[in-house]
Amino acid sequence: MCPQSSYIYILGAGASKPDGVPVTKEIFSAAFHGASGPRNDGLSYRLSNQTWPKEQILELQPVFKLFDSWNTTHLEQDLLDLYENKPTPREFIVDTQRFEDFYSRLYYMSKGRKYNGCELTEDQIRNIWQKAKHLFYHTVGSAGWHRDRRHYQAFVEKALTRPGAHCVISFNIDSLLDDLLYDRCKSFDPRKGDYDRREELAWSYGIVFEQTSWPQYYEFFDEAKISYYKLHGSLNWRFDQGSQRTSLCHPQNPCDCESFRGGGAKDDLLVIPPVEEKDFPLPLRTVWKKASDKLSKAEELCVIGYSAPDVDREAVALLRRTPSSLKRVVIVNPSEDHTQRILGLLGNPSGEIVTRYVGFKEYLEKELGGEVLGHNTQTKVKKERIHRIQQRRS
Repeated sequence: MCPQSSYIYILGAGASKPDGVPVTKEIFSAAFHGASGPRNDGLSYRLSNQTWPKEQILELQPVFKLFDSWNTTHLEQDLLDLYENKPTPREFIVDTQRFEDFYSRLYYMSKGRKYNGCELTEDQIRNIWQKAKHLFYHTVGSAGWHRDRRHYQAFVEKALTRPGAHCVISFNIDSLLDDLLYDRCKSFDPRKGDYDRREELAWSYGIVFEQTSWPQYYEFFDEAKISYYKLHGSLNWRFDQGSQRTSLCHPQNPCDCESFRGGGAKDDLLVIPPVEEKDFPLPLRTVWKKASDKLSKAEELCVIGYSAPDVDREAVALLRRTPSSLKRVVIVNPSEDHTQRILGLLGNPSGEIVTRYVGFKEYLEKELGGEVLGHNTQTKVKKERIHRIQQRRS
């Protein structure tokens, strides 16, 4: 393979799933996973890996009540059981279509669309939409932080350090990869008592942020070797509709941390919710254009954990712009149907240049020779990461 190739990686939900981030159909189950009763003073509860004051836990009740009324589920009762300190709610899966239908319908109603049989007022609908949206953000944003993120770690070390130009096009809003890039790009060396810069991992989001609580990012932006385009936004990005200004938070402190507990009034996350008709603000439209330009020049394309569903019309159109001059195509997906769909959108490239792996781990180990770390090594890595965080804060 050419040592100065142009590598393009497309990441779907299946890329983050092995490192703990739930896919769409698992969101509600993940929200309740590990839920427990009172903590210490009896006033705080656990939900979606977050601590919630008892008086606020029931604020989610209208979301689940409405979902139950449109589906044959019992989410509201699960929430009440949690509130009354009954056994942890059962785990269940809500299929992707029902989940997206619920969020899409609720989103359209919040924008003024009318549906027969709905007796909720406009204010009630908007309030429920805010709560549903932030529950989704909390669940996605917190899920991976209690895991070792071994797959993304191997991806950063083995894929993104290869000689050549790299572009990561992601449909994920979590910040797991972002944080690992930061840790690896500027890692603390205890022998020197200082940070070592790894210029080959410097990256750019393709957005100019007017404000940031993460000033170190600009050190990487100026000498970016990696283009990292998050087409659906990111939990550590904000966008003010009035001033049209963008701002950036550190990936370990996602922007939505306080928005729900503050009443859900803030609506400035630069994130596209899981709805069918997506409305992309100007900063994201800019990212889409840059991603399209990069993809049009791709020599090697690797699609990891993405199925390109019909509702992602913009993504389908993006994949169809891939040049016919591709030298290599790698598909990482356990589904044969999804694999064939992706290949069809790419113009059915010759089988001689196509390689398929059923999982992220298999791709990392067989394609890149990357070791997906075992438990003992993970513990060591986690301790080193905690040390870096402490050094960063001191």
